[in-house]
Amino acid sequence: MPNNIVKSFAKESNKSISEVEKLWDKSKEIVKSEYKDVKEDSAEFYKLVTGVLKKQLGINESQEILDELVHLKFRDFIERL
Repeated sequence: MPNNIVKSFAKESNKSISEVEKLWDKSKEIVKSEYKDVKEDSAEFYKLVTGVLKKQLGINESQEILDELVHLKFRDFIERL
């Protein structure tokens, strides 16, 4: 997992980097066992693993979106619509 993402998830979940890395490995194993038809080198595999990891860390994607919107300037917000 890319180091910047590990750091981001660790900060957001108040977990250590090593905890996040262990959970990343666990998430990969979960996806491998539950989604046998998804190839490990595919974008879909990465999305699934990231989703499982976020769930394990208690990171809510909708909250991430809201946090991002709060920090946008009004003009930037309108442009994104």
